[in-house]
Parts: sequence; C-alpha cells; structure tokens
Amino acid sequence: MPPEWFPGAPDPHWHWLVVVESFVAALATGAFLTAAFATLAGTSADRRATRVGYWLSLPLATVSGLLLTMDLYRPERFHHMLLQSARLPLPIFKPWSPMSLGSWALLLFGGLAFLFAVDAFLARRWGRDTALLGGVLGKLVAIVGVLLAFLVAGYQGALVSVTSQPVWTQSAWFTPLFVVSSVLAGLAVVALFVPSDAATTATKVRAASTWLIVAELVLLVAFLLSLGVMARTYLSPAGLLVLGVGVVLVGLVAPLLLHRRDRGVGHASLAAPILTLLGVLALRYAIWMVPVGAIV
Repeated sequence: MPPEWFPGAPDPHWHWLVVVESFVAALATGAFLTAAFATLAGTSADRRATRVGYWLSLPLATVSGLLLTMDLYRPERFHHMLLQSARLPLPIFKPWSPMSLGSWALLLFGGLAFLFAVDAFLARRWGRDTALLGGVLGKLVAIVGVLLAFLVAGYQGALVSVTSQPVWTQSAWFTPLFVVSSVLAGLAVVALFVPSDAATTATKVRAASTWLIVAELVLLVAFLLSLGVMARTYLSPAGLLVLGVGVVLVGLVAPLLLHRRDRGVGHASLAAPILTLLGVLALRYAIWMVPVGAIV
C-alpha cells in the first residue's frame, strides 16, 4: 500500500516467519479437519486418510506453535499469553484478544491432535479402526477438535483485522477466507499421502476440494469488493502477481481444471494438491506482505 494513503498508520514489521507460521497452521488445522470429518461421516474405506490427517496434524501443530513463539518480541515470555505472570500458575484468558484466544485455541488443539495421533498409531498397530477413541466418545471428541481447529484456522484472520492498517480493518472476509483456505490445504496435503488404490477416498477428496475452490473464489471476490478503493493494494503489479497469478491461477483455477479432468477416475495425479498448496502459501503471503509493500 502506498504510505501516502494513510500516513498515520504505521506498518507492522511482517516478515517471512509469520507467513510460514500461517501456512503451517493452515496445514495442521486442515489435515485435522479432513481426518475429523472422515471420522464423523466417513467409512472404513477412508481409514488411511483419517490416520494420515491425524498423524500430520500433530507435528504441524507443534511446528506452528514454535513458529508463533519465535515470532513474539520476547519469545521467552510466551507463557504470559496463557498464565498470569504475577500469580503463576493461574491461567489468563482474554476472549476479546485474538492473540489470547488464538494461543489458548492452539494449545488445546495441539492437545487433541496429540490424542488423536496416538489413537491412530495404536489403532494401526492393533489392526483396528480406532484404539481409544471409538464409538460415541470418539465422535464427541472429534466434534470438539473440529471447533478448535476452525478457531485456530480463523483466528489469524481476526488478528489481521485488528491491526493498524486500514486495508486490513476494512474487510470482514479475512476469517472465512483463512478458514476455507485451511480446509483446502488439509485436503491437499492428505491427498498427497492417499494410496492410489483408495479410489473412494480420492473421489471424496477431489469433490470436496472442487467445492472449496469455488467457495474460495467467491470469497476472494467478496474480499476485494469489501475493500473499496483500497482494493488497489491488491490490484497493483505486485498484488496481481501474488494474488492473481499465485493464488487464483496456480492455486485455484489450475487444480479445478485438473479435478475436472480426473473426474470419474479412481486416482488422480499429484499436480492438483501440490498446486493447491502453492496457492495456499501465496494467499498467506498476499494477505500479510502485499499491504506493507514487502514483496521479495
């Protein structure tokens, strides 16, 4: 954004770390959501995708938490986001603060990701669908995990909306855009590990991805329209390169065409999920870096 538009609004010092953390968080929450939805509504044929989603969500959530901590001005004081510094170990929770809400959501989400990853590991060793989280209990815990995953996926959209730059405070579409993009990322990363003979699962992933791509395209249009004159930030040469080419063409349109080509085929190439992941990364880069002119 040209600084002369809003001379009184200081630019935050975003850098690649916040982009990577946002991308990893999208992968973690998306992989968990993919597995959880398979737990709630899938069949035994989706068992491999369910396990892969839970296995991936744990290390990704761990890395996301570490990156979030490293990005703080004082990383060694991260516990102050969760605990009262003057009254340790009493917790502190500020529901009006996106950072406080996101920190607690990430902590609880990480705990459930660990629980489901262990369950998936034991189930595989014991030759069962589930080990500890079967039946109604497993579905109830999965529902809680879905809510936490949605919260983690969307909190950065809420966080960017309360920053000092008007281009971010102007739109209410950041959170739904982050959430849809995260689920799309989860489907893509799980699709990379679904075996080629899992035709039923591959078809479901492809169908869900198609609908989410359409949803993200609609949300992008709504997002740009909501910015009004400030949409010029993303319609600049740099913005068009990242958002238009990286997100829309590479990350959405190309995978959509590949999904249509593979319709009715039991397996699909890896090109579509790889391009989708590149688009998810490009979206994070566009959201965080383009408004402050940090294109590198």
